[in-house]
Amino acid sequence: LVEESLRDINIATIGNVDSGKSTLVGVLTKNILDDGRGKARSKVFNFSHEAANGRTSSIAQEIMGFNSSGSQVCCDRLGGTSAASRNSTWQQIVAQANKIVTFIDLCGHEKYLK
Repeated sequence: LVEESLRDINIATIGNVDSGKSTLVGVLTKNILDDGRGKARSKVFNFSHEAANGRTSSIAQEIMGFNSSGSQVCCDRLGGTSAASRNSTWQQIVAQANKIVTFIDLCGHEKYLK
């Protein structure tokens, strides 16, 4: 019964550098498999320098929606990594979903922990 009343769930990923946090978030929220070269994690990076060096330097958020039958609502972010593109994709997911899971992807490299 508690489960039925939950519409939004927040999950933060935190851990050591290179432990696969961004890859996990990318695989789950984009409904794609990683290619071993960072395809999944590249879908959740906020900045081009993150894609260039393969490390998250900022806090990233991605959402995953589920419809009333429990299937994942998938909408690809067509416009790249811009905030406008993310907002448009999220609006589509929220409009179609009954349940929302928000992933907060935190950086793991020591120099970014402030």
